[in-house]
Amino acid sequence: MKPKDKIKLLVVDDEELICNYIEHRFTKRGLEVFFALSGEEALIIFENKKPDVVILDIMMKGIDGVETLKRIKEKYILPKVIIVSAVNNQEKIRELKALGVSDYLTKPILLKELDTLVMNFAKEIKTAKSN
Repeated sequence: MKPKDKIKLLVVDDEELICNYIEHRFTKRGLEVFFALSGEEALIIFENKKPDVVILDIMMKGIDGVETLKRIKEKYILPKVIIVSAVNNQEKIRELKALGVSDYLTKPILLKELDTLVMNFAKEIKTAKSN
């Protein structure tokens, strides 16, 4: 697959170890992966790279995940967004889904579940791009 045809994944989490691990995991699966350690950094990367899928942590210093999501949504068509959070709050989940979030995973995340979600979204996006 040519680099311009690769599905682009943006991982946003203030824990660099998590970002590195997810980056490695999905790069091996053929995705082009970028990561940001803050909401501010995510907005810059988003503008430059226009990712197809975003894995977004909610609890971060500075601009949190919810505010990052709102700012992305103001300017762009929202990509597939997977929220990852330690908070399992049904009201918060409903609020995020209303903002356009595709899915919500509670930490600690099950890697198999994350893999399935991301790769299903990637397949769906490739199909849509080829039509």
